[in-house]
Amino acid sequence: MRSGLGLAFFFLSSLLGLPACWVPVGVDFLEVQAKLDPKLTPVERAVLEKDLVRFLEVSLGNYAQPMYRALFGGDDLAAVTVFLNERVNYVLSSTRATDELMQSERHQARTKGQVQAFNIGAHYFLKSLGAVLNGEDSYQFEDFYGARIPIRSSRLGVIQLGEVYQSEEFLAREGDSLRRMGVWVHEARHSDCTGGLNSGDYDRLAQGLLPASKGCTHLHEACPKGTIYGGILACDLHPWGAYFVGATYHAAIAFNCRGCSESEKQTAMMAQVDNLAKIEPRLLDDMLSGRLGAPDLSHQEVIF
Repeated sequence: MRSGLGLAFFFLSSLLGLPACWVPVGVDFLEVQAKLDPKLTPVERAVLEKDLVRFLEVSLGNYAQPMYRALFGGDDLAAVTVFLNERVNYVLSSTRATDELMQSERHQARTKGQVQAFNIGAHYFLKSLGAVLNGEDSYQFEDFYGARIPIRSSRLGVIQLGEVYQSEEFLAREGDSLRRMGVWVHEARHSDCTGGLNSGDYDRLAQGLLPASKGCTHLHEACPKGTIYGGILACDLHPWGAYFVGATYHAAIAFNCRGCSESEKQTAMMAQVDNLAKIEPRLLDDMLSGRLGAPDLSHQEVIF
């Protein structure tokens, strides 16, 4: 059994009410940090269980694709598990008003509609830094056990489910589990502060504005005019962002998944195309051609 199942076994043990440290005998268990919200609804739990069980069942074999290896550091889904372990620590129910856990205003509106998940940890990291720059205390996150954690890193790793996770129709979709795991890959990338922040970014944050350095939490921007999503605030205009990482995952499922149905492969292919459509075309060409060099998956902590 592949070592990359550690994350799935941790989630499943939480879903089934087993201790977090429980693992089946003989499994090469990876240390993981992700914790499930005890307030998950029955449907949310069912969707997560379905998705993670499916993630357990399939493999990429030895997927010797250079870009996949450069991004995830390996050739199979075990590498994706490690990627998630480093960036996702808490999973919140869509029913949570985030002011229950964060010292700030409600942000629940950001997960309404068709948004499937949202990295609120990265969002509150930027707001927390802005508060400190204005002489205020940093924001805090109260974990599921009552501990209050100062928000001083974009790798806090708090992901909130979107309201679609409460839909029975969402649960019933066939062939969609591996695509939804791609949403986790996308959101995990927002936990990285690649390249750090500069003095101009600090000034903007102190004014309540987003940093100009979009690599820190990998912020999306308005899509270029003339593209499919032109004008919508849903594109990457900087290299190696969340959509590129997500597209690379989906491509691996579409073209090399072992144990996947044709429906799952086609769904992954459509997800890959959709992710690539949200990257500025010339930037995408520069990344794929190698003109930008090796992918930068680095993370830089901001001390404050």
